[in-house]
Amino acid sequence: MLDFHALIPTLSDRCGHEFPYQTAIQATLDSLEVSYTAHIGKDSEIDTLPPNWHRTLEWKRYKKKWRQFLPRFFECLKLFKQTRGVKRFFFLDQFALTDVLPTLLAFWLQGKKNDWLCIQVRFESKWKRLYRLLFRWNKRALLICDSELLAADYEKCIIFPIPFATQLMPKKLGENILLWCPGYRRKEKRRELVEALTRSEKIEIIETQNLTRDAYIKQFEACDAVLLPYDPKAYGKRSSGIFVEAIVSGRFPFVSDHTWLAYELRKHDLSELIVDFNRQDLLEVIEVTIRSHSVRSKLFAMREAYLAFHTQEGLKTSFETLFSLTSTLTKVR
Repeated sequence: MLDFHALIPTLSDRCGHEFPYQTAIQATLDSLEVSYTAHIGKDSEIDTLPPNWHRTLEWKRYKKKWRQFLPRFFECLKLFKQTRGVKRFFFLDQFALTDVLPTLLAFWLQGKKNDWLCIQVRFESKWKRLYRLLFRWNKRALLICDSELLAADYEKCIIFPIPFATQLMPKKLGENILLWCPGYRRKEKRRELVEALTRSEKIEIIETQNLTRDAYIKQFEACDAVLLPYDPKAYGKRSSGIFVEAIVSGRFPFVSDHTWLAYELRKHDLSELIVDFNRQDLLEVIEVTIRSHSVRSKLFAMREAYLAFHTQEGLKTSFETLFSLTSTLTKVR
């Protein structure tokens, strides 16, 4: 029996995509008869935890990041020592060097011969050369990623889908158009570009952040398109859960060029949705694009492709591939 332990130290609430992502993983592993245990932060604000979820981690953030190393190292060392199982699979949903390095070291010291450590690649790192060396050195550590562009930076990296939590039926267009700018107000989201847009009588723009899951779904149901003016420096290779949910719900995602989002759209011949958020006539361009039958047809074709991959069934296939690979590598050693 395989025991899967997810280390999710920064999961603070049910907002955003992290919580539904982990519950999708848990449901998938249950279907594979794999025991799932989640270890979240002691300060998490989630009131009622799902089965086998525990508040065990205390990963404080320090201004001087090097101070985080020893507390994380000893906490991981303790966790790897105390958890039971013949074959254990540890999953870390963090990619900062001050998280990865102490976890790898603790795993090397305390991990058993049948254990594996898997780390989620979330963003492009300036330490990727060091990471390559570390993962060559630790033969029982692997990377998973939901972006082909990020995965190309590493040797041992398996592509996983983004199991969406929101799937709606495509919306019939009316006389007026509702555009939605979702997500947290962070620098790399460049919300100021949306705020600077000149409003139109026929086009309404709604901006939100920190929504509950129910409010988030209601806003998705109401909108015709989402505005994602993400910074290419931050999202050049990094994926977006909101983007995936927009596609599978048949909502038009308008995105910045030179991002992973633009890369995905070009794969499906949807360059019309890649826009310059500084252009003066942007809203007019958006209205014409949304009402284009050819663009709508291509969006629905991309939706079908996403519905075939970014699902719980796709997640199950990826985990089967991952577990098969680790079993093969264990036998080789």
